[in-house]
This record gives sequence, structure tokens and C-alpha cells, in this order.
Amino acid sequence: MKNILFIFSIIFITALSSCSMAKLDKYPGTKLDSIPTEFRGQYYFKLGTNSKDPKDSVYIVISKSGWKQIENKRKDEFNLSSDLVFSKVDKYFVISNKDENAKNYWNSWVIIPKRKSVEIYPIVTIKHPNADKLSLYLSHQFGGMNGIDSMYYYKTEDIGFIKYFEKEIKGSKTFEIIRIKEQK
Repeated sequence: MKNILFIFSIIFITALSSCSMAKLDKYPGTKLDSIPTEFRGQYYFKLGTNSKDPKDSVYIVISKSGWKQIENKRKDEFNLSSDLVFSKVDKYFVISNKDENAKNYWNSWVIIPKRKSVEIYPIVTIKHPNADKLSLYLSHQFGGMNGIDSMYYYKTEDIGFIKYFEKEIKGSKTFEIIRIKEQK
């Protein structure tokens, strides 16, 4: 199954680092039926450093039921479903999708709307258990090896999820998509 919107770059970056997407036993918060209006519109995400080359950007159109991602001549569409969920936990919005390799678990991103952009924070875990701050907030268990890596699974509790985000991630370096046009 296709992975989640504009997050393909996060996978590349996390693959190069000691982090990987956390595998959660359920998506955080309460599932929403549609994407809230403050996220809807047209955006772009810079892939590289050449700001004048349109081939160096991904364009994203977010609607009520999903989004389209346009890169060069390729166009992918992602619609909310049982495998791709938009939820709200406390005052935060979260996009979650089923993990590609462990289908019973979820990968999640906290997304925060700003006036001219949307900030995207991946929920990651450090591969070394003694350095994994997520395990201070959510209980976890060892899930074995997947041939490449050891896997830990986390029990999603909304209060622990919020505390982890606020104390360990929020305000750190993030990914951002820039708003071109609001959708009315």
C-alpha cells in the first residue's frame, strides 16, 4: 500500500538516522470524519535546495476527504480510510496510517496548522532502547526482528502521547509544507 502523503521524505531521513517511525497499537485520539477546514488548501514542499526549479518541489492539495500529491508528472491520491486516519487528541491533530511491514500497528504524525504553513512532526523512536524517550511515556514491548531491525511496539495512551509530544518533540526541528492557497 502507498505510504502517507508528503512523508516519503521523512522515511528517507529516518532511514539514514538512528530513528525509525514508532509502531503504535492504535491511532491516538478520536477519529474525525473529514479533514478540518484549517488544513484544506494548496501547499508545496521543497525537496532540495534549488528554489527556482519546479521539479524540486512536491505540490499538495488537501481537501475534506484526503489529499493529492503532485511531483513532476506523477500524481498520487490519498483518501481517508480505515488504514489512513485523521484524528484529534486533546488540542492536537494527528495523521496515522497502518505500518507497511507490521499491519496491526500504526505510524503517526502530529500536524499543526499555522497561518501560512502546516508543521509535521513524525512520532519516532530511537533504535537503541536506552535512548528511547518514547518509552518513558508509553509502555512498550519487544516485537522481534523483521530481518533488518529490532521492532518495539507501543501501547497508545492519549495522555502519554500528549506528554511525549509536548516535552520531547514540539518546538524541535520539523517538516513544513508551505501554503499557496486556502480552500474555501
